[in-house]
Amino acid sequence: MVAQQNDCDFYIQQDQSRKKVRRSVYPLDFGVSESIDVSIKINDKGAPGIIEFVLDFEDSSGLPVELGSTLTIKFTDHTTFSIIASSRKVKSSIIYFTISETGSRTSATSNSNKTDRFLTDKLSNVHIRTFEITADYKQREIPVAETKSAIIKKTITCLLDRY
Repeated sequence: MVAQQNDCDFYIQQDQSRKKVRRSVYPLDFGVSESIDVSIKINDKGAPGIIEFVLDFEDSSGLPVELGSTLTIKFTDHTTFSIIASSRKVKSSIIYFTISETGSRTSATSNSNKTDRFLTDKLSNVHIRTFEITADYKQREIPVAETKSAIIKKTITCLLDRY
């Protein structure tokens, strides 16, 4: 178990600011289109049972983010899940998608259900094939290479303390 904990040190780091947020270490950069790139970061928002995907678009004029924006995760087993944006930073074109496990301590605005638990289980056990972002009435597919999918899967497993 100690070796596995040390293994997680390669995938997540802890921010020692006022709220102890654990976040992904590896930069996960993807091309969305010829002119738009996105960096995906994963964290636990400083609370157990929460996973937050932060999509940071380099070209803020190329993909305006809306609170109605949707992130669809397509897995290699052909299942899909969609998550609606939980918050955004318009000027820097950053959008946040939050998943809460059933039974975790979440804010009153977060609704946690069986689907969330199923999704966190899926994220920590099945590889992601693509992310699809729907923003500004357009859908853009972000293919996820197998190596990056493995990093995402391990990162989520470590953030959920499942080792």
